[in-house]
Parts: sequence; C-alpha cells; structure tokens
Amino acid sequence: MKAAALRCLCCQQVPLSKWFHRCTTNAGACSCNIRRQPVLKIHSKQRPFSSSMNIQPTRIPPLSEMKQFFDNHKIYYEQGYTCLISTCPAPLKSEPPSEGLEKIYINMNTGNYVCNHCNSKGHWSKLQNNLIKMEDNQKKHCHLARDERKGEDTTTDDHLKLKEEIDNVLSKCVHISAKKATKQLLARFDIKDLTLDTLGKFNIYVCEKDVVIPYYDRRKKLKAIKTLSGTRKSAKSTFDEITIPKYDFHGLFGWNTIDREDTEVILTLSEFDAMMAYQETKCPSLALPKGGSILHPEVLPWLEQFTKVILWFGNDVNSWQSAKYFSKKLNEDRCFVIGPGQNISSPLASKKQSVNLNNALRHAVPVRSQSITSFHDLRKEVFSELAHVDQVAGIKWARYPQLNKLLKGHRRGELTVLTGPTGSGKTTFISEYSLDLCTQGVHTLWGSFEIKNVRLMKMMLTQFSMYI
Repeated sequence: MKAAALRCLCCQQVPLSKWFHRCTTNAGACSCNIRRQPVLKIHSKQRPFSSSMNIQPTRIPPLSEMKQFFDNHKIYYEQGYTCLISTCPAPLKSEPPSEGLEKIYINMNTGNYVCNHCNSKGHWSKLQNNLIKMEDNQKKHCHLARDERKGEDTTTDDHLKLKEEIDNVLSKCVHISAKKATKQLLARFDIKDLTLDTLGKFNIYVCEKDVVIPYYDRRKKLKAIKTLSGTRKSAKSTFDEITIPKYDFHGLFGWNTIDREDTEVILTLSEFDAMMAYQETKCPSLALPKGGSILHPEVLPWLEQFTKVILWFGNDVNSWQSAKYFSKKLNEDRCFVIGPGQNISSPLASKKQSVNLNNALRHAVPVRSQSITSFHDLRKEVFSELAHVDQVAGIKWARYPQLNKLLKGHRRGELTVLTGPTGSGKTTFISEYSLDLCTQGVHTLWGSFEIKNVRLMKMMLTQFSMYI
C-alpha cells in the first residue's frame, strides 16, 4: 500500500498505525477509508484519567493505634503471634477471654478481623465503629452479629446447598476402614507406607478409584472436601483434584486431629505428607489446601495456639521460597524449617528413601537464622538456582513460546512494565497474558483506572471464549 493511501480523508494526517487513528477534524463522523483490510475502525478521543472515580484505598491501621484504642476503652486484649486477641464485643468484657470459641482475632498487619462467636469478619474500622456505638448507646448487643444476620437467608441457602452437595458425594463413598481393596488403592496412589489407622484418624473416604479428603472448620465441622483422582496422566504429573466448594476453598487439612493443648505443629504442602509426618513422629500435622501457592489470612488465627510451627515442604528451591514467604506471615520467631540445605525431602518422599522422620524433625532449624545471609549461605543459594534453572524459571505461558524464551516465565517478586502508544494493544495483550496464567491457577489482580470494569470483563470474556 502506498504512503498516500494511508492518509485520513478528513484531516489528511498519517495515522499512528493501521489499527487506530484519531481524526482531528471530524472525530464524531470521520469518513476515513484508509484501512482496506477487514480490521476494526476506531475513532476515539483521548481517554483521560477519570477524576470522578473517588477510589479510596483501605487504610491499614498501625498496631500501636489498635492497641491504644483497646487501652483507652478498657477492653482486654492480648498480643499473639499474628493477631491481637480479644473477646467478641457482645458483651464487652475487661477480663481474659475464656478457652471457648468467642474470641475475636485482629490481624496485626492488615487490620482485618474474624470473630468466631458472631461468624463476622471485616476491617478494623467496622469493628472500631461497632465498639464506639455500643458504648454510646450503652447496649450489650453486638452490631457485628446483627450486620451478619442481614444476609443470613442467602448465607443459609448457600450453606444448605453446599452441605447437600458434600453429602451427595459422601453418600457414594465409604470410610477407608471399611474398604476391602485397600492395598490396591494405596498402591494406586503410591502411599503404601500409610497405615489404615492413620488414614482412619484423618477420616479419609474412598469412592471407587478416588480418594475423598475432608476439610473441617474451626469448630471441627465438615466444611469442604477434595477428591483426588486415582489415575495419573504421567509419572511426573499430580493427581487430578476436584474441590467442593470449587472457589472459596480454604482451611487446614487435619484440623479435626488438633487438641487445644497442642503447642507444636507441622505444616506440609499435601495431605499425604501431613498424614505421614503424623504417623512417624506423632506430632500434630496439618496440610495447606493449595500447596505452596497461598496461605489464606483466615487460617492465621487457627495457628495462634502453637508456639512452634515447623514448615516441612521439601528441599527444592520453590519449597524454600514458599517457606520463607509463609514464615513472614506466621511470625518468623516461632517458625522452623526442614529440607533446604539438609537434603531432606517431603515427609512421604523421605519415608520412601528410608529417612528417619524423627531425626529429621529434631534437626529442624529456625527460619530467622537462615534469613540472615552469610557468604557461605549465599553461595549455596546461587549454586542451587544455577543447578535448578527450570525450578526458578517461573510459570511458563501456554500460548507464548517466544515470550517464554525472552522472560523465562512469570516469576514471583518481579515487576514487568509494558509501554506503548495509545491503541497499540497493551490492554489486549495484558488480558491475554493474565488469562493464560489464570488458566494455570495463577492469582491475577487487575487495577484499571481508565477502562470501566464492565467493559474490561466483557473484553476478557470474549477473549477467553475464543481461547477455549
């Protein structure tokens, strides 16, 4: 195509690209026919940043401010490892909380609270306003519980549907202790070293060739299940998982085995690892529902009773990074780690290698001391990254092999900036970029200050429908 044919018929200007042209003469009804390919014609004014969005980020209160508020209002509290702990504000008490479930936990880093008595949760400002109202009105009724009851019908319906769905799955299953073909089942999942007593203590169920793993809430009531398929696509692949509920799935596997008097716990990345750790060491063991990808803030209050938390994830680079990241959330002062630098794998793998798990537990080292880097430790970490390039390369994109060659994958802790002129396709590419990662289980957060959410979601759904 000749250069003369690329000029706008209205303003006679050369467009920035064949995809976009902003007509300076007749932007509303430009009769430009410069693009003869079947592409979308866009004539738009400049998209300014909106001043009417009135976005107010949630303020994170300092720890000193929250403690000062409790002191000024003479409300008893104690400082835990990750939370400030008090009683439910219905009624207010100036005495230590009892050993029941009426405690309220306020995260010291985010200001978010969870009340076990009211089943209420929210931000510090909501709790603070409620306490002030109760004092002003001289009432002993908790407004938090009243706010939660506004949506009680919807919440109850959701819980009933969830319970019905879980009961429907469990009705087709039997307890592991009643399964006749147990040996074949354990061999299929490669967990022959786990005993029936251990599997029974954690209330494992079986359904034909699948294993159903229960998850319990803080009150030790069944709240979710995870089904592991008994077949693998390859030797290196993990088992197919189906969770109920599908999205709001969080908690700690093995919580039904925890006593109030327990002060030491082992955290693992899989349910089988947790059961093996408990079987060999008799130390209370829990598993994170989503492995090393996330530690949900709502489970932090569950772990307040433990003075020692042992992270037993494995000896690879990703496990060490997850251990360091989670220990910052859990309070490094009480966290210990097994694996990195000790050539000790996860509990189940270590058992297969004839490793004495009790000895491995005794050699757990504090996380904080290893976080103080010496030249010797730094040299080992650098060598480990050079020796395990694939493990530190990040999550690769399924549809962009050239981008994988350039960036080596999406890595945690890195910031990538994409720039370009208006209309060059930045938003379109970032949408495809995030959809690709989202389908692989990577959590994606969008912050757009010029495109409305409805338009953005419509565009991404259209792109996703073409992808699938």
